[in-house]
Amino acid sequence: MAKNYNRSEYALNKFSDSIVYSGSDGAYELTKEAFLASDSTLTEEDFKYWKLFSDKDYLHSIRKDTFESKHTVLIDDVPEATLASDQSTEDEVLEEMEPTPNPYTYANALRVLDCCLTPVQKRRYLLYVSEDMTLRQIASLEGVGYSKIQKSINQAKEKIKKFCSKGVQTALFWTLGEGQ
Repeated sequence: MAKNYNRSEYALNKFSDSIVYSGSDGAYELTKEAFLASDSTLTEEDFKYWKLFSDKDYLHSIRKDTFESKHTVLIDDVPEATLASDQSTEDEVLEEMEPTPNPYTYANALRVLDCCLTPVQKRRYLLYVSEDMTLRQIASLEGVGYSKIQKSINQAKEKIKKFCSKGVQTALFWTLGEGQ
């Protein structure tokens, strides 16, 4: 346990040759000898580095605490605080009048696809869902076999199922099906 100089831990650390640190049950000192004995690869330069770090860290904490204590006002000292914290009736009416943004937009649906599908799967899935093309039409357009398109679309559907809840899957399908 650290010596009790009746000072702050910052002062203990600053005026001690040891590194002083806080524990849940008080301050502790780590001497240079104990530091070097803890690991054979540590040097005196390492101790100096951590001692300087500790000094700067305590100084930063003291400055932060001082700043906060100078800028703290008790709520009891501000009698109109309760009035200022209440929401006005006008604010409530305006909030009710504002439309709720629709999360199920075409752009958001594309973002979901970007997150869970490869570019090829995304392109084929969009042709299938948004452009209402058949698997054979997509295969003909891309010059690949029908089975590759079918496998790609099925994999895309499985990834969407894993990525999204049932409600989001349905909304995604309808959003993409309606187009932009």
